[in-house]
Parts: sequence; structure tokens; C-alpha cells
Amino acid sequence: MGNPSPKEAQTPRMPPKNEERYTFPLPPLSTLSTPSSIRRPQEIATFSYDSSRKLHPLSNRSLKYYHPPFFEVPGIPVEPMDLSLGYDTFHAREEVDEHLDGLLDTLQALDTSKGDGGKITRADIITWRGMMTKILITPYDFFNEFEMNAVSYKGTIFIEENFEFRRRRMSAPTQPSQGNQQDQQDQIKMPPPMRVPARRPQQVHNDPPSQNLMMYWGYKFESLLLHPFPWSICTREAIETRHPAPVENTSQFCSIISTALGNVTAILGGEVDGVREDGTRGREYIELKTSVEPGHNQGSTLVRDVLKFEHKLLRIWAQSYLLGIPTIVVGFRSERGLLYKLDELETRRIPDLVAASTAAWNGVVCVNYAKAFCAWLKETIGGKGGTWRIRLVKGPNKTVEVFKVDEETEVVKDSFRRFWEGEG
Repeated sequence: MGNPSPKEAQTPRMPPKNEERYTFPLPPLSTLSTPSSIRRPQEIATFSYDSSRKLHPLSNRSLKYYHPPFFEVPGIPVEPMDLSLGYDTFHAREEVDEHLDGLLDTLQALDTSKGDGGKITRADIITWRGMMTKILITPYDFFNEFEMNAVSYKGTIFIEENFEFRRRRMSAPTQPSQGNQQDQQDQIKMPPPMRVPARRPQQVHNDPPSQNLMMYWGYKFESLLLHPFPWSICTREAIETRHPAPVENTSQFCSIISTALGNVTAILGGEVDGVREDGTRGREYIELKTSVEPGHNQGSTLVRDVLKFEHKLLRIWAQSYLLGIPTIVVGFRSERGLLYKLDELETRRIPDLVAASTAAWNGVVCVNYAKAFCAWLKETIGGKGGTWRIRLVKGPNKTVEVFKVDEETEVVKDSFRRFWEGEG
């Protein structure tokens, strides 16, 4: 018998009836290049966590407003802003496994308020935006692995991150690869516990920045650009004192959207950094990111820097694309965390910008891969009981494995199950 053809070799493998393991190999990228898109995301609900980590379903109380500092404005000299300020007194939120609880509690509240039998909250897949981001960028993510837990219940596949897998990776002695800082941005921006030693401020500039410090830079950047109140009611004092103000990462605002990847409907929940109120464009969400500007990395070349930055843009684009966030504000900083410049990117234009530059990735390929995978997953485990593990192991083959596990995991909380059964 001859070797299988490339097409046969890439066909998802369906196991014998007595085997609870399935594989979805990465198809040739050339087969995924047909122009495609997801259904335009429609927001169906929001929720907030306050500074005590109390959940507030259907609430905008933690929504923050975009008020950026001035950079490169004629007549307004501005010194670079130190993103390390306040790091030595920062207390990060303790990492716990929150499952899908905030998302499901809000969907339950939405069902109750609508009284339409739950039509708006039914979908083939319900998950965090972060999980769908991992799936979307799989064709070009050469460094990261993931594990997710999935449960099929009443026609819906609920997917969460495997918390134990993430905890093992974060506690490993090796430094996480680029992009891992935001892996669980929707469960939500949960860094490893920080034990910040007492240190002299100047040491920040003498030692290489740690992973925890760079994560803090992201939080500090948000605190510099966002405010709890609209511009019209902000005080001058609040704006002028935001640089030294303490940083906290407990309160969060999240959006829940309804979309579809091909024939697979999905409900995704994800954190939103802030909102911009503009007289010409109305009110729109924004995403905030920090980065070293290409050409400003010591010991590197411009070509290498651009390639690295555009690989980083893949995850940034995917996060915003899935939630329908139109604008990304990038804060360019030095390697030592000094913020000196802001730039805005339109989410919809990022794939074209990359295509005209390094062509490091193709957004159409990502979308078609996610569509194919979600359709396969629905066919493979839809309607089947038990808990399933979805695993991507890095390597040349880029194959996703799906297999049943014996572990007891509360992917779908009991109160939500009872509600869907009509008992809640």
C-alpha cells in the first residue's frame, strides 16, 4: 500500500468507536486562503467586576473612558512617562480558577430580563474571547501550547482554559514566550502571583525587566490613558495626578458578543479596556497595548524588529477582531518602560498592513482555520457527555487533539445547568 496523499494525510482522524480521542491537523495554508470573515459581532450584554472582585451582571460600572496624555503636540512639551512608577507597592489580584462563571451568570441574568426563553443566549459554542483567540491564531503561533476543557450541554459546547495546565506553565522555570502575557486575557488578565521585593527605584533601570514588571507596565499604561468618568465630568486634578496614582487590576469591564464562524454560532465574553466618546464617531470600544517600537531594540535590526512586532500584531488583531473593537491604541515605550509615543491602528486594516510589509501572517487563513476547526469540534463532541480536553502541542505538525478525560471540572456551574433545565 502506498503512502497517503497530502490531502488524505491532513484529513481529521475519526477514531474507532472504542477510542475517545480525535485529532485535527493543520491543513495546508494554501487551502485556507479563500476570502472569508466571521459574522459581524453584536454585543448582547456587558458585566463588571468591582474593586472587590464582586460580579455585577448587566452592568457598566467598571467601564473606563479614554483620556490619553499629550504626546507630539506642538507647543506642549511632554517628558516620557515611567511605566514602572508604583510597581514596588503594587498588589496583583490573586489568581484563582473562575471558570466561565461571570459569563454564565450574566447570560442567566440576560435570559431572565428578556423573558424570551433564552433565544438570545443560545449558541453552538460559549467561551471566553481568549480561548477563541488561541484557536484563531493557531496557524501562525509557533511558540505556544494550549489546553482547554470542553463540555457539551443541551446543544452547546462550553469551553474554558484548563487552569491547571496554565498554572504549571506559569510556574515553570523557563521564561514564557512572547505573547503568553495575554494568554488568559478574558479570565481575565490574570498574572501569576507577584511577590515584589523591596528595591531601590534605580534598580529598575539597571537590571533586565522581569516578566512581572513588564506585565505591570501594561496595567500602568491603562491607568494613564483611562479614567472612570467621561471627559465632561473629569476634574483637572484627576487628570493631572493619574501618573503617580496607584494601579489595581481587580475591577474589569467585559462585553459579551454574539457571532458566527461559518455555520457555527458562538457567544464570546471578553474584557474591554475602555471606551472613547467622539463627537464625530460616537462611542466605540478601544484596545490598549504597549510595545517597543521597531528599530529601538538594542542589539537588533530594523527588519527583525518589524517581523517581531507584526507577529505580536497577530494576537492583538485577533483579540479586537473577535469582539468587534475597531481601534487599537499602541503605546511605544523604551526597553526600560519609558512611554514616549502613542499610535492608533484600525483593526480592520491590520491584516492588509502586514500583507504589504512582512506577510508574516494572513488573517483570512486564520478565519478559515477557526471556521473549519469549530465545525469539526461541533461534529466531533457535540451531544456527547463527559469532559473533553482540547490540546495543542507545539511542533512541526500543529495538530490539535481532543480527548475525553476522567477529571471532574465545573466547566458549567450547577446553578446555570438548573436554570437551563428550567429549575433555576
